[in-house]
Amino acid sequence: MAETATESVPPARKITLKSEEGELIEIEERVARQSDVIKNILDEVESQNVDIPVPNVKASILNKVISYCTFYLQKKSDKEALKAFNKEFVEENWNILLDLITATNYLLVKQMYEFMCQAVANKMKKMSVEEVREYFGVVNDYTPEEEEEYRAKNKWAFKQAPITTQNSENTAETSTDSVPPAGSEEGELVEHEESVARQSEVIKNILDELESPNVDIPVSNVKACIVDKVISYCTSYLEKKSDEEALKALNKEFVEENWNIILNLITATSYMNEFLCQAVANKMKNMSIEEVREFFGVVNDFTPEEEQEYRAKNKWAFK
Repeated sequence: MAETATESVPPARKITLKSEEGELIEIEERVARQSDVIKNILDEVESQNVDIPVPNVKASILNKVISYCTFYLQKKSDKEALKAFNKEFVEENWNILLDLITATNYLLVKQMYEFMCQAVANKMKKMSVEEVREYFGVVNDYTPEEEEEYRAKNKWAFKQAPITTQNSENTAETSTDSVPPAGSEEGELVEHEESVARQSEVIKNILDELESPNVDIPVSNVKACIVDKVISYCTSYLEKKSDEEALKALNKEFVEENWNIILNLITATSYMNEFLCQAVANKMKNMSIEEVREFFGVVNDFTPEEEQEYRAKNKWAFK
């Protein structure tokens, strides 16, 4: 009787990441591809035998990200196991969670970034203002009089939020009522529909916690002109989100019209980040390294010799 040939499973393909300190870390390609940044690099390079630099992430943080991504690939279909792992991961890494959030935002590891941001938001609900300041390293530069005045004007922001649940019927309701104006960085008040405002997770959470809706919601780090652009996009998105072609056309037109302020828009909103970042990535493919530097305001501090050496080592990045 003829022997049955056994088909050997090829070993998982490995790639090498280079941390901020220059440490080389070898991982499976399928794990690395959970980062959209690394995935895009791998899709562009001709030769796979290159060390992919991750210059803004320390090795200890990079290893944590890899550990999470490896487990996520194995258990993503098991919701209970993933939920338990997420809980344990946050508890074990609470002291470095902000570093992990920064790293996953930089690397565009969406599923990890989103769950950690939610974990911080959940924990903050039970923290006092003083505890939040301590965790984020925020120095209180208010005088006692200024702080008292601010607390009086924004009482809702200083209440310990109760843990509440909403049934599906209530959650599904969409209000078209006007919400309190959002106060921009300059203090300009911008009034708009609640259904539009709730596309911002930050504003949605504030609205859910408010006892009285008659307050101005501050958006202190965003200029009025940028707030207006975000509101304009969100309004159009609500109208066109079920029409894929119309939404694609909206996105294209929005990027073309607002290219000069696209970085401000990306900074202002994580909701639109996915398509805005992709638009920037697409445009960068056709830009020279000098044009990229000019767009991002990056000063070239390489000597000609250093730049030549770096280009030789990383040819894939300059094609």
